[in-house]
Amino acid sequence: MSGNKPQIEFVEVRQLPPAPSGGQRAGADYIFKVDGTELAVRISYRTARFGDVPKEKIIRAAKTFLETEAEHRGPLSGSLTLDAPTMDLILKRLD
Repeated sequence: MSGNKPQIEFVEVRQLPPAPSGGQRAGADYIFKVDGTELAVRISYRTARFGDVPKEKIIRAAKTFLETEAEHRGPLSGSLTLDAPTMDLILKRLD
């Protein structure tokens, strides 16, 4: 990308439905506006360490993930999944 960081603004968390087995929720979509376009970052319950990571830290990690993806891929759209290994790397950088 040309060095211009996208404008990223957190909007809301949308919980995903419970797992088919009736167990815990599968996770949540963290909704952001990226340069005015709505985009979801899907984070599984497992990736969020079963609720051990505070919501504010997950939002910061998701925003950092979006910034990195935009830098490497260019304009973003649709939805992206933040997996556990990537979340761990980002959380270590944020600490």
